[in-house]
Amino acid sequence: MFWRSLLGDDMKLAKKMRLFFYPAVLLPFLLILLLSVLIFHGYLSMAYDVDVTGNEFFEFLNPLSLQNELVQESYESMVEMAERMPDQFSDRTYLKQMDQKLDSIDSWLLVKLGDQVIYWEGNKEYSEIEEFLPSYHENNRNIHTGIYVSEPEDFLIRQVNFKMNDGSTGSAYILSDLDAAMKYYRNMIFGVVFIVIVVLMFTNLVISRFIKREFIEPLQILDDGIEQIKCGNLEKNVPIVREDEIGEVARSFNEMRDKVKLSIDERLRYEEENRILISNISHDLKTPITAIKGYVEGIMDGVATTPEMMDRYIKTIYTKAEALDAMINELSIYSKIDSDTIPYNFTKLNLDSFFRDCIDELTMDLERQNMEIAYFNYCPKELNVVADPEQLKRVITNIIMNAVKYNDKAKGRINIRIRDDEQKVRVEIEDNGMGIEEKDLPNIFDRLFRADASRNSRLGGTGLGLAIAKKIVEEHGGEIWAKSRKNTGTIIIFTLEVDEEE
Repeated sequence: MFWRSLLGDDMKLAKKMRLFFYPAVLLPFLLILLLSVLIFHGYLSMAYDVDVTGNEFFEFLNPLSLQNELVQESYESMVEMAERMPDQFSDRTYLKQMDQKLDSIDSWLLVKLGDQVIYWEGNKEYSEIEEFLPSYHENNRNIHTGIYVSEPEDFLIRQVNFKMNDGSTGSAYILSDLDAAMKYYRNMIFGVVFIVIVVLMFTNLVISRFIKREFIEPLQILDDGIEQIKCGNLEKNVPIVREDEIGEVARSFNEMRDKVKLSIDERLRYEEENRILISNISHDLKTPITAIKGYVEGIMDGVATTPEMMDRYIKTIYTKAEALDAMINELSIYSKIDSDTIPYNFTKLNLDSFFRDCIDELTMDLERQNMEIAYFNYCPKELNVVADPEQLKRVITNIIMNAVKYNDKAKGRINIRIRDDEQKVRVEIEDNGMGIEEKDLPNIFDRLFRADASRNSRLGGTGLGLAIAKKIVEEHGGEIWAKSRKNTGTIIIFTLEVDEEE
């Protein structure tokens, strides 16, 4: 919750990393520095009761500087005493007071008069230090920071020279045991190391939590989504809880899943349609083949005993073979259209001349089937369209043949009307057939759709005529639809694009 409120779920990862990087680098350093200062301050304050804050703090990190600072007050007091009342250095009461004051800071007082030690109450183990003490000299200000000796132990020595009233000379030495001070420094170093470890562990925990929340957890969600897809579950979306790059990946993943699901659904639907198509084709092809076989067997068995009967058998065989050939051609054409391999040869066509030629070719066949056709052109005679004449003729033929097949009137009628539709031409082909149920109208251009399967089986055909027409019209950049009234008739309407030059 802290990171969400601080960084926000909609902030880009790159910006989050930049905002997080600087605190992740600087925070440990600042914490270590701050806590180290507190540790040094605490240890030194407890050990020597001194204030080690401010600009002088770093001077106290050096044991020599610290010890010098600690004894400075006593040293200056003794220098002043040496100048005003030097005989005090023979007063054991005064010397004992000074020694007690120095003892609190791990220091002792040693006083020599001439070459004889007149006061030393420090550790007797360190009596050898006398050999390393500097000799008397006149000026107390010559030595400001003391001297360091390493035998018998590590000591810092501050020297105060004095001259008695009787003319005898001596020196008072402040001996500071550096080993005693070092134990506090060792404790401080251990404390700092501990703080460094704690801070680094804390920083690592924070960074790990950040990486887990920003990267690992979202990737785990995506991984769960991938596992769902691997198991075949395409229904579950990956939750999008953020608007950064991870959210964009999740959104893209869901879009991919939707497309995969749609593709699979379409493939399954296509396979089901192909199965139905094969079943229908098998049935539709079997009908004329069975009839042909029957009539051929009749001829072979001598059933056709008269020339008239033989002629009727042969004509029937020819008619069935012709229907079979038409069905095979229709299947071949649809196969090419469905796989987008049919070649189109687009050219400029005069619409009026083209339709008149088509009607002339169809009129004789329609009259034989007791159908009449009428043509009405409400567009300029010189209007041109860009189309493939062969494929456009197939559209018109398929629609008219479909109208003929489903006409149940004693006298069939087909009207072709061409109208201007702004930048397009609208072609209407109307019949007076049996019509189509309103609920079936949206489906009549789907392949294999049959509004009445039993009736269609009797009439023959693959049921692909209008599906082929739709595909060709759409390849020409047009649209196709239908209007119908049951037992009254049907109007198939499609549009063509007008030549741009017009």
